Amino acid sequence: MLLSYGTAECIFKVFLYCSLLAFIVYIPRLIYYIEGFKKPVKLNNPSKNRLAVLIPARNEKGVVHLLDSLASQSYDAAFFDNYVVVADKNDPAIELCKKYKNTSCTVVENQTCKGDALDGVLQVILKGEKKYAGYIIVDPDNIVDKDFLLEMNNSLVSGRDIILGKRCVKNYLFDRSCRNWVVNCNGLIYSFLDKLGNCFRSKYSMHASICGTGIMITAKIIKELGGWPFRSVTEDFELAISSLVEDRSIFYYEPAVTYTEESLSHKSANERRRRWLLGYAQVSTKYRKRVWQKYHQDKDKWNDENLTKEERFRLRGNIWGCFDFLYSFFPLAIFFAPAAICCLIFLISAGISWFNVKTLDVNVLALFNKAGIIFLSIYGVLFLYTAFGLLADRKSIKISLAEKLIVLFVNPFFIAEYAVFFLEAFYKIARGRQNSEWVCIERIDDEKAKIHS
Repeated sequence: MLLSYGTAECIFKVFLYCSLLAFIVYIPRLIYYIEGFKKPVKLNNPSKNRLAVLIPARNEKGVVHLLDSLASQSYDAAFFDNYVVVADKNDPAIELCKKYKNTSCTVVENQTCKGDALDGVLQVILKGEKKYAGYIIVDPDNIVDKDFLLEMNNSLVSGRDIILGKRCVKNYLFDRSCRNWVVNCNGLIYSFLDKLGNCFRSKYSMHASICGTGIMITAKIIKELGGWPFRSVTEDFELAISSLVEDRSIFYYEPAVTYTEESLSHKSANERRRRWLLGYAQVSTKYRKRVWQKYHQDKDKWNDENLTKEERFRLRGNIWGCFDFLYSFFPLAIFFAPAAICCLIFLISAGISWFNVKTLDVNVLALFNKAGIIFLSIYGVLFLYTAFGLLADRKSIKISLAEKLIVLFVNPFFIAEYAVFFLEAFYKIARGRQNSEWVCIERIDDEKAKIHS
């Protein structure tokens, strides 16, 4: 046998101790979950502010559905303008925009990323005469709730610099053929980010996890930035972390709802997830040192007795926000890395032992048993995480009970794939291969996209 009984027991104890330590370290994140089960905050703004909606469309055909949803807003049409951005002066979206009120199309040639498109249109707007209280970014394949702009205007009374609306899955509004297990599993990421994270972060003035659609940046911040300076693969995540470093506040406001489209293809979903993780690796590498410095600077400021209650609240949020970023994957690594390694060791040892003795004797079964216990532990943790997401966001996940049960059992494997993408991303960073082409994901066929009344 490759492993002696004593060695096998020692390895298994390592797994148990790492699991216990990971649970203890993860307790702060478990506290986040509680906030996701509470009733969301609803604000009211007595003033109407002028808003700009930025749509980096490039050559997206689906922008017509978004423009239709914007044309049906409950918010006064005199108080918002739509700016569609394309890369080609011959793009049919240019003619399409002429059919909608307060909608224009800006051509930004030679775009290499979403940041180029956003910066291009912002430079045009900032040089113009129209002034806006907030700049809202919506992806072209999205549609927005009829009260989306009304609620974005309401959110301005929060006094925060960046507003993050709720993301729901657009596919849920369509015919059943427009979703499958890939859509339902991939769409759950928004529930994890918002309900199990951003609800808590927003309440305590911590930085939120931004997804680059359905967000609003106030005029003050856009003026400070001078446009849109972010060019990483995930410019939304870079906005969040740079805001943490620069003391810009982020507010998650659930009543402002955007519906984002998910691809039915597992391959397409994986390409998207690879891009997300590459962007995370880029930003993490770029900002980690600055966040560490910011953490210590703010801890030193905490001893200032002259701080007002509001200043202390924001400072506490900054300190915990920095810790949250630095801490992020640490508890997960403590559990999943040793667990995966120990499971592989037992499986390999059991396989070699079985090959040598050609029978499933007591020692071989013991090794398979330990590997099975570890595997089920990993699966069980991801199963519970999925269950929390489904329960916390149950009102927004508009799929059948049968589909939810499939997600509950399949999603642990879907989440596990992130580990591969995570390692790939940091490998690319280490090798200097950070470029990722800005590609469009597969879209739902318009004939299938029949929204239920």
